[in-house]
Amino acid sequence: MNSTGGHQLLMRDTFTMAFMKNFTVVLVWLLLSYINGSVVATFFRHQIFYEDPRYILFIHMVINDAVQLTVTIALFVVSYILYTISVGVCCFFVLVAVFTTRSTPVNLAGMAIERYVAICYPLRHAQICTVRRAYMLIAAIWQTNRLHKLRSSVDSDGKYSSFCLMDFRKLWTSFSGKTKTTKKQRKRSQRTLYRCKRAMNSTMSDYTAAERYAEAFAKNFTTVLLGIIVTCVNGMFVFTFFKSSVFYNDPRYILYIHMVINDMLLVFFSVSLSVMAYAWPKVPLPFCVSLLIISSTTHKNTALTLAGMAVERYIAICRPLHHHQICTV
Repeated sequence: MNSTGGHQLLMRDTFTMAFMKNFTVVLVWLLLSYINGSVVATFFRHQIFYEDPRYILFIHMVINDAVQLTVTIALFVVSYILYTISVGVCCFFVLVAVFTTRSTPVNLAGMAIERYVAICYPLRHAQICTVRRAYMLIAAIWQTNRLHKLRSSVDSDGKYSSFCLMDFRKLWTSFSGKTKTTKKQRKRSQRTLYRCKRAMNSTMSDYTAAERYAEAFAKNFTTVLLGIIVTCVNGMFVFTFFKSSVFYNDPRYILYIHMVINDMLLVFFSVSLSVMAYAWPKVPLPFCVSLLIISSTTHKNTALTLAGMAVERYIAICRPLHHHQICTV
């Protein structure tokens, strides 16, 4: 890598490497989009599906994941084609990707609750889980994601947000190199950046030790409480699964219970890491790496299990006569 004026030049992939990466990514996107499109077409072709809240939540997750996949693949390909991109267009794509990513686990939680009611309260399932409530849950998912993103984009007390946002355009113009700026203008921008940083630091220092302790306690208490609730719900699913032989003789429920156990491990280790970050300042490196590997593995397993469940449902809907021969225990 060559150095010019103190700045290192970023070396991009060769044409062959870039072509192979993009070709593989687009090929996988086409394959998954074809499967998702077939599932969506089958859903809207038969009235029995869009009158069942279970399939409504499922098809919402399929469409949500298809949009997420399309947006992320588009961003990946555009990063190789265009060296620069409009901030507004990039922010739009990133926001859509973030919203769809956050919607998936909440949608899965809704599907898990619906299955829990169907298994544990079968006589009241039709009254509790209705089509109207399924659409209300979908609307609540998107509204919650929107509010969460807006809340995370501004600070808690607003002491420095307006100041930093006001000067962001000036800073971007000065440091991006798109326009010619004098030495005096660059010094002024550096002073502005320093004042913004100083305002942020002063806001952080306003917290007393008691307030920091109370905030940490509230965060950890909420995290542990949610972890216990989710673990109890998942534990009831696992107990119900192994209590009835009809469940562990069906590949659909086997994949589902695998995802439940996998998510239990993910929640347990993620909550443990969150609490340890506050309670244990110096964690031994091998122990920390082990927890991170388990958390990362369980996180990756969820998407693959969902893909397997989607393929199993696709075969059950589109190839019902061959389902028992293809999808076995």
